Amino acid sequence: MKTKLSALLALAFYAVFQPLLAFAQQSQPPSWQMHCPMWSGEWGFWWMGPLMFLFFVMAFAAVFFLGRLSARGRSGSGA
Repeated sequence: MKTKLSALLALAFYAVFQPLLAFAQQSQPPSWQMHCPMWSGEWGFWWMGPLMFLFFVMAFAAVFFLGRLSARGRSGSGA
């Protein structure tokens, strides 16, 4: 009984995944190549990376310094 069940499960597994394997073997460019502007020739928004980096650095610095100012104000007024 177990051998019939295992054979049936193996056949079902093969029947389900064989079309997926055939679909996966179609030739397509790699996903990194499809979305990389260097390979597709679209350099329109190259400036967004450095701009976002500067934005996050400035936001981090603002949160850090405002937190330090707030902590200094609380420690000075509590005494």
